[in-house]
Formats: sequence, C-alpha cells, structure tokens
Amino acid sequence: MVAGSSPVNHPICKLQRLKPLLLLYYRAFYPIVTNFIIYVIISSMATIIFGSSGLYWFNKRDINV
Repeated sequence: MVAGSSPVNHPICKLQRLKPLLLLYYRAFYPIVTNFIIYVIISSMATIIFGSSGLYWFNKRDINV
C-alpha cells in the first residue's frame, strides 16, 4: 500500500467531510457576529454624534434611575 493513497487521509476528503460541520458553525455564529458588528457600528456612531460627554451623561442617568 502506497503512503498517502488512503482516501481517509486525503486532505480534500477531509475537507469534504468537514464542510457540513463548517456550514453548521457558520449558520450558528453568523447572526451573532452580524449583530455584534451592527452593535459596534451603532455604538461608535452614537459616540460620534453625541460625543463622549453625552455618552457619559447617558450612562450616569441609567445608574441614577
């Protein structure tokens, strides 16, 4: 038997078997990652629009309530 001829050890076959697992992980984590990116963008935009003082006031107001 020639080394590396076994289909189990073939990298392409390994990739083909991992593909559904990777798709499953992608489908599971894609919405979380997307929501996190959107949250970061909105947070940074809010900081730019309101300024750091406005953000500080907003946080202070939340604590006092």
